[in-house]
Amino acid sequence: PRRLPIGDPVNDALLREAAYFRQTLRVEAPLYYYVEDGIPNAYARPRGPVVLGTLLLRKCQSDDGQYFMLSLGYVMAHEYGHQFQFRMTRNQVDQSPVTELQADILAGYWAGQRLVSQGFGGVEAPRSVILRKAKSIGDYVFRHPNHHGPPDQRERD
Repeated sequence: PRRLPIGDPVNDALLREAAYFRQTLRVEAPLYYYVEDGIPNAYARPRGPVVLGTLLLRKCQSDDGQYFMLSLGYVMAHEYGHQFQFRMTRNQVDQSPVTELQADILAGYWAGQRLVSQGFGGVEAPRSVILRKAKSIGDYVFRHPNHHGPPDQRERD
């Protein structure tokens, strides 16, 4: 993974949000991205960066139109939520739906704050984009150690 280059409006917005997350949650996790194609998701590692996959970025851009920064920001907030969990538990976070839902709570709080600050409070379109993004992260692979919880549970607001 590499750091996002400065100077592109999208990258600059993502880097500002990452700085906000680091300051607010008091975590030292830089934002990176995968250069090569084929990485469909995002992740956070204990004592490591938050990494965004290039396919995730493209999917948010194509699926969510003018609200793609809210959608991608939700995913980033979720991953920084994991960084907060790592900090609070000294990197002893178990991989479970409960852990994922805790990260969703922090991401949902961030999303609500951004919707209000950007004048979208009560507007259904951007809110539904965020809920759809939360739902898309869910899965039904209950016995898998990386199970994220069912989509409908992830989507509830």
